[in-house]
Amino acid sequence: AMEAPPLPLPQPTVSFYTPRNAAGAALDAYLGFENYHVEHHDFPEMPMYLLPRLRQIAPEAYDSLRAMPILEPATWAELLTGDFFYACQDRTLLGRERRAGEGSDERS
Repeated sequence: AMEAPPLPLPQPTVSFYTPRNAAGAALDAYLGFENYHVEHHDFPEMPMYLLPRLRQIAPEAYDSLRAMPILEPATWAELLTGDFFYACQDRTLLGRERRAGEGSDERS
């Protein structure tokens, strides 16, 4: 029997891209370039202010990945109402996972 190809690994984080104009550049700077999160994980030692340039010169590495346009209402709807998880978040701080023993109604 022929084996099925392996499933792709889930993308652990996303980047939140801004428009490619002066307002977007200002927003990138205001955010400390943290919104280029995938690029930061690829090159953690690279100065953050260079991450937009990295994406620009290496589109083949980033264009096929899921990204979230920061000014789109759908992005904010998913962030605020969905089960969105950012790889660098501690889920316990968000109340999305319970620590062992919490929330149990059992009494001994």
